[in-house]
Amino acid sequence: MYLEVDGHRLDARDARNFRQQLDMQRAALSTTFNYADKATISYTTYALRHLPYTVLLDVAITARKDVALTAASVMEAPMPCARCRTTTTKSTGLTLP
Repeated sequence: MYLEVDGHRLDARDARNFRQQLDMQRAALSTTFNYADKATISYTTYALRHLPYTVLLDVAITARKDVALTAASVMEAPMPCARCRTTTTKSTGLTLP
């Protein structure tokens, strides 16, 4: 996923007051950070036990000022390993290790 605030694409250098919390029981990693004085971004990544190499991302953005937001979900899959057994998912046709 990528996020733009007022036309600026956010990256690690933009994060202030960065916090993370790992919940092993729920297979969730929660992250919260502030972007300047414009927004607070929170997201939780959930491991999907029935779909290896995939996650569910739950995102919440709280604007502290009027801002223009652009967000996009980017699907990525790991490259297959030549030494690994691979399977192909029927829904996407991607080859996963």
